[in-house]
Amino acid sequence: MRRRGGCCAGEMEALQDAIGTGSVDQAEMLGRLIRRVANLEAAIAESTAQRRELHNQLVELRGNVSAHTLNDTKLTTCFSSLLTRAQ
Repeated sequence: MRRRGGCCAGEMEALQDAIGTGSVDQAEMLGRLIRRVANLEAAIAESTAQRRELHNQLVELRGNVSAHTLNDTKLTTCFSSLLTRAQ
């Protein structure tokens, strides 16, 4: 199905056909509903982008913590062996 403005074109056409014989109030309602759906889809896209950005930051921070822990462990081992040799 083709996408147009975030809504499926077939669904919009079916709604417009159904309302085509209706009153102006129904047409206004359809317009409001279509705008609402577009706004919700935009909010979803924004939330998804923010979630991905936060996820990437979390993965990077976990990697940094892991790298620092590994370096600290190596450093501690190195100092321990130096102290043992010095005694």
